[in-house]
Amino acid sequence: KIAIVGLGLSGRSALRLLTFLGKDVYLVNQGHVDSWPSIESSSNIKGISPQEDSRDMLKEMDLIILSPGISKSIDLFDG
Repeated sequence: KIAIVGLGLSGRSALRLLTFLGKDVYLVNQGHVDSWPSIESSSNIKGISPQEDSRDMLKEMDLIILSPGISKSIDLFDG
């Protein structure tokens, strides 16, 4: 299970690569899902969560890809 936190240019590029590689991907971004940048639908996208609701989901991930614009000190990773 791989999560991508942040769907700017880098996050969307990571999504394209992981989808190409056939990996299961979970997406986390700030704000309501309707306000997110458009992404191509894929059967590899297994979950989509607003940042404020994603803490429990992120605990289940094997790998978290943090986009460069996301601070490592955000409260998602505390505790």
